Amino acid sequence: MIKPDIYNKFIIYKGVDFDQLLRISNTDLTVCELHCQLRAKDALEAQLIATFTITVTDLLTGVITLFLDKAVTSLITQKVGYYALTITNTVSGLDSVYLKGSMNIEPLPTVIPVSGP
Repeated sequence: MIKPDIYNKFIIYKGVDFDQLLRISNTDLTVCELHCQLRAKDALEAQLIATFTITVTDLLTGVITLFLDKAVTSLITQKVGYYALTITNTVSGLDSVYLKGSMNIEPLPTVIPVSGP
């Protein structure tokens, strides 16, 4: 079993599209399925908050994008969610958690217009 990397610095802003580019190293994505969910706790049986859309941008270099639509992010009520990016090799059937961690969910920052001459 592969030990997943842990990354806890993602931020989802409520009411805004979440779009994160990632590079998966040392994995042939041509024979893989990728899945990523956001849950209320760091456990598979925890409440499902959202399922990310994953777009593979480049199979050879392992570039992918995780995406949540603003219609989804606007409905999130938790302040913290826990995600796991899993990879399933469709040839061997091996499932691996590649990346996991927590995501902060924050209100959209207020932008104060600058007035001037």
